[in-house]
Amino acid sequence: AKDPAAGLQARWRALTTMGRLDAAAFRQEIESALQSSEWLLRNAGLLAVQGDDRDRAVAWSVKLLKDPALMVRTQAVRN
Repeated sequence: AKDPAAGLQARWRALTTMGRLDAAAFRQEIESALQSSEWLLRNAGLLAVQGDDRDRAVAWSVKLLKDPALMVRTQAVRN
């Protein structure tokens, strides 16, 4: 998920899979994605964080409600 050479689609899929498998175990990678400069990774991070505890998911969603990317803001509302 961190390797830019892997391409955005592969990185997005890796992050969302981490969230489905065990978001708590991959918390560091997911939080790194939530702080990424790339909107697609922030969006994937929001999807992945849904698998973690509810309070953490809500906190990140509220934080990203003011994201510059419409897709990220939309996912934050959905969370």
